[in-house]
Amino acid sequence: MALERRNPLPPGWYWVDVPDTKRRPWEDWLERNADSVSVKETREVSLNQLSSALFQVTSPVTWEGPGLPTIAQEGTTLDDTVERPEPEPEIVDEILETVKSGRGLMWVIGAGIAGGIALWLAKK
Repeated sequence: MALERRNPLPPGWYWVDVPDTKRRPWEDWLERNADSVSVKETREVSLNQLSSALFQVTSPVTWEGPGLPTIAQEGTTLDDTVERPEPEPEIVDEILETVKSGRGLMWVIGAGIAGGIALWLAKK
């Protein structure tokens, strides 16, 4: 995603993170430009310290911050603007998949035997 550095801000879709310390100036800017800017979606990102806003500009407006907006496509949602790593599979799911595939069956059996021996020795 690319930052929009032109000022005035040309028509298009954008998103921006708004720190709490810049919220009032951001809201004032939205009010002053209500005929050219409409907010599609907002979201609190972290306990009243940061908000994200997805907005559309219909005619050029002077950008006053915070920071620089990121260019978005029409139809974008805030979920599309966040880069997240792929979720990590649960360790149990990994073990079950390994057992099902037969790839690690001997490893699982060996680990079970070693665990059993360790328990037996601990009781002696």
